[in-house]
Amino acid sequence: MVAAGTAPRIRHAPPPAPGFRVVVRCVKGVNRYLVVGPAGEIKRTCWQMETAQMCADAHDRATRKAMRQGERSCLGCGTAFASEGPHNRMCDHCRKYRGVGAMI
Repeated sequence: MVAAGTAPRIRHAPPPAPGFRVVVRCVKGVNRYLVVGPAGEIKRTCWQMETAQMCADAHDRATRKAMRQGERSCLGCGTAFASEGPHNRMCDHCRKYRGVGAMI
């Protein structure tokens, strides 16, 4: 319910994830399946739709993985380290000596 005299709040959808798509092009009477990136660049040309879709999915997975990786602060000691993703919150030293099941 919106109060009188106020504009309703608009919820904006999050920006779309970088997505690779498959585009069909007919060249000399033969269908070619193009794997196209988010910026419109052609990544690969395939003869079969299934192969093109598998390539597009692989590019999506690699892009999402690269977006998750980065530098994070260790929960154990606070130093910065290269993280593999959201699941990786402790540096190698703390994981070995301070982690669950570590021998102290």
